[in-house]
Amino acid sequence: VVTIIIAAVVAAFASGVGTTVEKAPTAAVDVRLITNDDKINDVLISHRSGDALPTKDIKITFAWKDGENYRTNSYSAASDTKSAASETYPAYETALFLITGDNTAANQFGDAVLTVGHYLESMTHYDDSPEGAAMTELFGSAYSSIKKNTPVRVTITHIPSSQIIYDKEVITE
Repeated sequence: VVTIIIAAVVAAFASGVGTTVEKAPTAAVDVRLITNDDKINDVLISHRSGDALPTKDIKITFAWKDGENYRTNSYSAASDTKSAASETYPAYETALFLITGDNTAANQFGDAVLTVGHYLESMTHYDDSPEGAAMTELFGSAYSSIKKNTPVRVTITHIPSSQIIYDKEVITE
């Protein structure tokens, strides 16, 4: 009897009964992609309701068509290249900053937890950072091909669970 019980327990763990899978947070977010001078220059991700989103646990993927070419780029805290300071621009840590309810930059992507009423915004508006550096981090080197009225598929994935939190085609403004 003991042998049968041990065999059943071993079989259960071997088949995955004993493993736990992290549950993805449930959140409603809005994404705006804003152009200026006929190219993308700002990203705004607002948290409307639901669970908090630790930014270290999310990956944002952008996909769009540039003429005959299909472009895609993913951004996460792990993929951010972090810039060095120069005479013209101070150093920045990430391409996206968390903005609190009082419109101040509170934390940087990877350290921040996005909660209801707060939003992530590209760093182009903070620290006099270069627009191209942030947009290259978010969209890749072909970012300037994203013009006003370009449809861009935005997907936000919870990395630990591989579950999609947001997946929508957003038209640039």
